[in-house]
Parts: sequence; structure tokens; C-alpha cells
Amino acid sequence: MKIRRKILSFYFSCFILTGLIITCGERQTSPQSSLQMLSSTKNPGISSRRVGEMEGYSSINEKLRQRLFDIDDKNTRQFSIESIGGIGVYQMRKLLGTYSEGSPTHRFQNGEPNPFNTMLWHHQLSTLARGFSRLCEIQNRDNVEFTVIDREVSFALHPNLRAMMPALCAGSPSFTAREFWEQLMHYEAPHSEQEAWLHFVDHELAAQKDTLERVQETFTTVLLNPYLLLQE
Repeated sequence: MKIRRKILSFYFSCFILTGLIITCGERQTSPQSSLQMLSSTKNPGISSRRVGEMEGYSSINEKLRQRLFDIDDKNTRQFSIESIGGIGVYQMRKLLGTYSEGSPTHRFQNGEPNPFNTMLWHHQLSTLARGFSRLCEIQNRDNVEFTVIDREVSFALHPNLRAMMPALCAGSPSFTAREFWEQLMHYEAPHSEQEAWLHFVDHELAAQKDTLERVQETFTTVLLNPYLLLQE
């Protein structure tokens, strides 16, 4: 739980302060905290922060479908981040960022980060990460199940992610964190962000004794990264 509290405090301070989402390179940090080192190393020629609105749930859904799930599986199109937190969250899905309906301008709404929509995003992405961590408890790691509004749906994992899960669950040296980062993040973050995350995985998450907690936080700390969630 100490790691979780660090993550909550760390990302919420980056997400909410002054109503902007700012990656942690803009924050003075202590060298003792690996997680707080994200983006602390400047990469010349590449901006070390994103400031703007959330991408919105439709855009994030496309990223997640392509990077986490088998795009050829018929169920993949059913996945939506706004649907896996229960009917209550689904009814509030517009707060996650979407285009207005019935308006000739089709303006993007609720994209500006604020404490409430940041909390919703944290809840949904943590639920997603927790679902993947539960794969470590079962033999078949080809599919992951989520409650989509009110029914269980099985989603086939992306082949690359499926190949990584046994080593990730086992905490094996054969798990390649760099490949995991690239699978989820692609090239949306500067190299310094990747290196700081790898340092956190190697020096703090590796010491986590609880397998489910370690795997969940491996997913969560990428999924909550501002470079994944913010518009350019």
C-alpha cells in the first residue's frame, strides 16, 4: 500500500495542481524517490511536459484496444474504458471527455483536468490494471475478463502482451520492462520518461513482494502517465 500511496500522491499532484496535467519533470524532486524522478532528466529538443486537455474516452479507447488487446478478436471492439467501472461510472462517461451531441460546433467538453475527472480516470485505469493483474492467479493468460456495464466479457490479449505476462507474473529476469513500456506507450513520451519509469520498475516495484500489487502497479504507472492521456 505504500507504493500505491506514493503513486496516488505523485500523479494527483501532477494532474490537479493549477488545473493542468504536468509531467513530473516540472517538479523539484528528491533523488531518494525513484517514482518522483519521472521526467526529471531533460532531453534536449523534446518538451518535458504536456499541458492541455484530456484526449477523451473515445481516443483513449482506440489506443487501449490496439495496444492491449488482439485487434482481430471479435470482442475487442466492445472494450470501452468508460464501461468497466459499473453502470454508475458509465452514466457519468461524458465527464471523461467527449464531443458535445446535438451541437453544430461539436465542441470537445470536459477535457480540462480537474479533481473529479482525474479521480474518474484513476478509478477506471486502476480497474483495468487490476483486471490484468488477476491473470497471474489463473493458468490461461490468453484472455482477460471485465464486467462491461452489467455482463462479463472476455477479451483476447494482444499477442505481444500475452507473451510478456508469464514473466511479468513470475517476476522473472526475462521480463523486459522496456518492451512492456513500448507496447503500452508506443512513442508518445520522450526517452527520459521511459528511462525514469524503468528505474522505478527496477528499484522499487521489483522489491514489491505481493505479485498482484506489483503487476497492477506496473500497468497503472504507464496507463496514468500524462503523455498517454493528454492531447498534444
